[in-house]
Amino acid sequence: MSITSTPLKLEPYVRVPPKDSLVLLTSVLGASTNWLVLRFLYNALIASSTIKPPTSAEGDGSDNNGYTVLLASFLRDKSFWVEGARRIGLDLGKEERRGKWRFVDGLALGGEGAVKRELGPGSRTVTATATATGQGRRTVVIVDAVDWLVVERQNMGGVGGVDEWVGEVMGMPSTHATILTLSADPPLLSPSPTTPLETAHTALLTSLAQIADYVVSLRLLDSGVARDVSGVLRVTNGGGRGREETGVEEGEFLYWVSGDGGVRVWER
Repeated sequence: MSITSTPLKLEPYVRVPPKDSLVLLTSVLGASTNWLVLRFLYNALIASSTIKPPTSAEGDGSDNNGYTVLLASFLRDKSFWVEGARRIGLDLGKEERRGKWRFVDGLALGGEGAVKRELGPGSRTVTATATATGQGRRTVVIVDAVDWLVVERQNMGGVGGVDEWVGEVMGMPSTHATILTLSADPPLLSPSPTTPLETAHTALLTSLAQIADYVVSLRLLDSGVARDVSGVLRVTNGGGRGREETGVEEGEFLYWVSGDGGVRVWER
């Protein structure tokens, strides 16, 4: 199978979501969502550019050149995403020069510890860039490791406000849809959290799931590591619009990610 192709079983879940959508991608240690983010990037920047978007009755400024994508990553730097995209046939350098892709390095901003406001400089940059990027409501905003903001908030003496920031980004005039990744490891989701960080992380995941259109969750096999299976992919409807409007079917699949970027997905 070509590494640039998206498996048919996966395609409905990584295509560009409908306008005003929120998609949540959760991971655990050993089952990263990086490969899912790369497929969203590919579909928004390459696949969608060959499809004429429907005429907007709202006059939102949509054109026939696909979408722009704003990727803000709080755990991985720009070179990580450029290299990963190259493996699946996506030249992010070219897309950046075309003005179709923008990157916010939350890792560098947060690493400096230069937190000026409630949600830190990284989040303010995302908000500002979402306003300036793209035409009308054609920008797909992807925030990698949004739960990093909970940690940053704790460093400032508090842990709240991240879900409100997400709502602000979703409400930006240029935002077409929002895709978030965050961790869902059991230690962070204790039914009886004992620290402010655990409490805030659980509350954030719960609140985002309630407004998400759908949630894609990755986890390891219950039986342990297998040579030909990377993990389990589960899709559930969130508390947002649901299947009737998104057309997303719930399901559970096995997946395998090869070292060269290729992906296989099949039903359990």
